[in-house]
Amino acid sequence: ACAMREDARSSRGFFSPSSSSRLLELHCGGGNNTVALAPYFDEVVAVEINRTLAEAAEENLRANGLRNVQIIRTPSAALDAAAAAGCQAVLVDPPRSGLDDETQNLVKSFDQILYISCNPFALAADLKFL
Repeated sequence: ACAMREDARSSRGFFSPSSSSRLLELHCGGGNNTVALAPYFDEVVAVEINRTLAEAAEENLRANGLRNVQIIRTPSAALDAAAAAGCQAVLVDPPRSGLDDETQNLVKSFDQILYISCNPFALAADLKFL
């Protein structure tokens, strides 16, 4: 947890948020990255399709006393544009297969992208598009 907080502090500098900073997090899973980064943003919009993981993320947020996160349970590809409006940065932690076409299009619209990957081949493929 301490290492993740240190990584989050480093990411905060990378994102160079404005006075009102909003982060869009796609594929938030159980909320581990959400919990680490939420204290550094005014608001986080976290997206997860899996009900069990979204519930785990909500519990994780409650356990950590975080109230500036909105979890939206939907596929990233189906995210309403209004939910992403006003976000200055995006964090993606996609499945091993990488990003689908619709999510790639959403992510490439951001100037500040943090991409976490467990599959270097999927990362390489996505980076060609982004």
